[in-house]
Amino acid sequence: MRLISLKDLLSCRVIPRSDNKSVKCCLLEDVKVNRGAIVIVFVSHRWSGGDFPDTPKNEKYEVLVSMLKEVMVSCGVDGSQLFLWVDYFCIDQDNAAEKLKGIDSLPAYIQECDVIVSPFVNAASVRMGKLEGDCALRDMYKPDHQLYQWLSAQCFFDHENEYFGRAWCRLEMYLASNLNMPEDGFKYFQRISNHREDRPHFIREASWHYSIVLPHINNSWYDRYAPGKGKTKEHSDLSKIEHIVSVVPRKQCFIGYEGGRDVDGKKAGEGQILYEWR
Repeated sequence: MRLISLKDLLSCRVIPRSDNKSVKCCLLEDVKVNRGAIVIVFVSHRWSGGDFPDTPKNEKYEVLVSMLKEVMVSCGVDGSQLFLWVDYFCIDQDNAAEKLKGIDSLPAYIQECDVIVSPFVNAASVRMGKLEGDCALRDMYKPDHQLYQWLSAQCFFDHENEYFGRAWCRLEMYLASNLNMPEDGFKYFQRISNHREDRPHFIREASWHYSIVLPHINNSWYDRYAPGKGKTKEHSDLSKIEHIVSVVPRKQCFIGYEGGRDVDGKKAGEGQILYEWR
């Protein structure tokens, strides 16, 4: 598994291609020596078109760098401790067989990652709406009702040319939520004392001033944004996607508690833990 450090990405000033020999390529087995001290990020994005993932002005690169700097600060690491997997650099773009192998290995790649990020540029379906109260990144991981409503209205739009309309993007979002975290990896939610056990999925559009973290994929969202219902360039890809979904079952996630509580608000007496399928 090929990776690139944030430090090296910053020196490129573009999303580098796989054949760029001037960019240092790191291998997973090498960086795993200090696995507990590093953060591995998976970049899930919709290519801008053709054979290049970015715009002519490299606008996605700029959004991506801003997101990674946020993740770096939030995780308490520096640029030499943050590594990312991005398809344009980490999958051989000139070898058809290796390219196919890399695509088929997506579940394995995502399972090794601690964080997933999705930079958007000129997304017609993503319009920055107003949220009441503080919208700082540190407060945006909560799967509260307000955030669900806002995301449904602003971001989760299933147009076939948008991120959430593409089957492969939906699959990456699904895998990030349901694949087990690496045992020796960086536990983001544990670090911020949150009950979630999955990976944080940061999204950010070029016009935003900060990233937000997606809530759990609840039942209604899964029904609407199931990977197999998304759009693909090749119709035959859908069978591959549906097969991957079939071997990676959805997990249950904690959504709340109903029952007795003591004077301090802690669980006491009879009650039940509420779960929902991711």
